Amino acid sequence: STNTKGSLERLQTLKKLYHLSFIAILEPFADQSNIDIVRIQLQMDHAVSNSNGKIWLFWSNEEKLGGMPYNMNKSFEFIGVIEACGLTDLGYTWLPFTWCNHRDAKARVWKRLDRSMVNDKWLDVMPQTTIENMSSVGSDHSPLLLEMVKTNKGHTKYFKFLHCWVDNVNFLNTVQQSWDKATTGDPMWKLHKKMKRLTSTLSSWSKQEYGDIFTKVWEFEETIRKSEEELMTNNTKVLRQELHQMNATYIRYLKLEESILKQKTELQWFQEGDANTKYFHALMRGRRRRLFLHKICIENEVWIQGEEQIAQASCDYYQHQLTGQNDRIDERILQFILTIITPDQNEMLQAVPTIDELRHVVFSMNPYSVAGPDGIGGKFYQACWSIIEEDLLAAVQSFFYGHIMLKFMSHACLVLLPKTVMPSRFTNLRPISLSNFTNKIISKVLSMRLATVLPILLSANQSGFVRVTWSTLVDCIELCKQDTKVTLVMWKTPPPSKYKLNTDGSALYNPGKIGGGGILRDDRGYIIYAFAIPFGEGTNDQAEVQAACYGLNWCIQHGYNNILLEVDSELLTKWLSQMSIPPWRLHSEVEGTRALDGVYQLQQDELFAELESI
Repeated sequence: STNTKGSLERLQTLKKLYHLSFIAILEPFADQSNIDIVRIQLQMDHAVSNSNGKIWLFWSNEEKLGGMPYNMNKSFEFIGVIEACGLTDLGYTWLPFTWCNHRDAKARVWKRLDRSMVNDKWLDVMPQTTIENMSSVGSDHSPLLLEMVKTNKGHTKYFKFLHCWVDNVNFLNTVQQSWDKATTGDPMWKLHKKMKRLTSTLSSWSKQEYGDIFTKVWEFEETIRKSEEELMTNNTKVLRQELHQMNATYIRYLKLEESILKQKTELQWFQEGDANTKYFHALMRGRRRRLFLHKICIENEVWIQGEEQIAQASCDYYQHQLTGQNDRIDERILQFILTIITPDQNEMLQAVPTIDELRHVVFSMNPYSVAGPDGIGGKFYQACWSIIEEDLLAAVQSFFYGHIMLKFMSHACLVLLPKTVMPSRFTNLRPISLSNFTNKIISKVLSMRLATVLPILLSANQSGFVRVTWSTLVDCIELCKQDTKVTLVMWKTPPPSKYKLNTDGSALYNPGKIGGGGILRDDRGYIIYAFAIPFGEGTNDQAEVQAACYGLNWCIQHGYNNILLEVDSELLTKWLSQMSIPPWRLHSEVEGTRALDGVYQLQQDELFAELESI
């Protein structure tokens, strides 16, 4: 385990990124009384800790729908067995639940009771194994469809610059010797040839310097074990020195292994902690399994599966999306646009970059960002700046002189990131472009220059693209429609140690179909719970009362007793404060809400005060 102190924000990000429904914190180094505060910030439904407060568990009710809230204590023994056996839940696709009691609406309960688990060896051989929860027909349980795809070991290996190389004393000399070799051509072509030659040189150098790092770790483990056995029977100074030397080398390779695995998993947040290679391997296996597309729905609701079929469909889809129409732009319209950029600013935008500007750009970029198709990221450019600066400057200046950017600089990988837990269509995937670092450098130079003149280029109703105040944004919205009055609204936090519940209700026609919603937040503005549900038929005032009653009952059921209830209904405020008598049809609901007066404090939102017609 690693110390989680100061990493709560990162944990919140991980929960959203990986859609976590269960989180365990080992040795939180925090008072046990703060567990509920952490649960609220993580937006989890339940939290529990062991007797000494060393283990905190958080979970959400995502595996159950309907019925009483799930009691996690019932699962601790089963979770312990899973952990002891080293099993991993394969997750699921399609339906989220596998069991239903098939009762009436209010008594119906869905649960995810059935699941499939495998060990690490299974995932090493078949990481693309999937479970499909099928529909339950003739039974209260859903059948599970297991699909297995064996890993294809014959894939092409591409060059990837390893960050651990820069710590080697021979690294810079190796780069210098390769870079200084004569190369002919224009600046961009020379940079391309030198980079291509260097990748081959570094690959050969790494094999000679390190060998197979992962294999070496196992070899040293076995060698040290044998040396320790020999030392037990023959305790001599020579053997002790040899063992110390092997231990030092073994630790060095362990750190190299950790560095490579950390780079593969792209854990930029991981600063300190135990070297846990099993954790890195599990993270990579889980990521590969999540990013693998098992089935995809294309046009006309046709489902396809298989690597080659999905790959071809992906290429066709994004080629169509990214191929522009070959329409010519009538440049005569440009004469009607006023000249805003001054001659000095125009000269600054077109100026050829200097070595100082280029250095500032390179070192302002993230050295640990994911590399492009050439496999070389910002770490190399910053570590070897003194060697490559002249050739890199010449290539960048060549672009500003009007030379066309070569393909080695403009190449990019299109990576598809899932926007949902179970992406089934290409619209559920977010494409991002991984460009070569040389391309990023030129883009960064242009963007940093444009940033200085961008505010004067944007009109008033476009200022949402630059950092402005809220009042400026409101003015921009008012520009969109002359007869619209825009009011700046700021939600006010409740006093310390209090929670604020905002509720509202409305009717589609009055009377008509009604519904309500609400949101519960703590004194720092963190959202704890939100709801939006229909209430059937009724009037606006009925919707207001039922929304407030529903929200307060939820707070009581989940242990929130210090509530500041804020509503915008003037009638509801008078009814709950006993300043007015409610109509007979709402009398029981209003009285039921009044009975909770020890739980909440009433407050009316004056900004949006309403007066409903009874």
